[in-house]
Amino acid sequence: MNKLTSLRQLSITGDDDNLPNGLEGIPSLQNLFLSDFIDLVTLPDWLGTMTSLQTLEIWRCRKLTSLPASFKELKNLHELSIYECPKLVKRCKKETGEDWHKIAHVPKLKLELKSTVEPSFYEKMMSLWKKWTQFQRYHRDDFPFGEFELMIDDLLF
Repeated sequence: MNKLTSLRQLSITGDDDNLPNGLEGIPSLQNLFLSDFIDLVTLPDWLGTMTSLQTLEIWRCRKLTSLPASFKELKNLHELSIYECPKLVKRCKKETGEDWHKIAHVPKLKLELKSTVEPSFYEKMMSLWKKWTQFQRYHRDDFPFGEFELMIDDLLF
């Protein structure tokens, strides 16, 4: 990913415990959206080296328990949103959370246990696609792809 030197915005939906390799090599990244890393416990320390980062949104990473120490180095970060990450929301609580000192410099914070934001069409489709791929892993021969296309048509029209 280090060849993506002009990339400014990135949205990643995961289903495991690791962020993709190479994110630290994107020097121009300003907006990062992470969602659904179901087994992610902590963010990598290299996150603090992403000095161009201005906005970070973290959604539904329920096992995420802490921010790396390097997080306080994100001096250009002006918006941090954490939704449906109960352990992390607790640790980031203003003035009393264990990770508060790492994010106290961020002017705009949104910390919510349950999101009040209506998911976008894209997020709904990504969620459906993720469920489909998980289902397909276990029932690969039982459910033909054409039937999935009909399900999508029913949702869209």
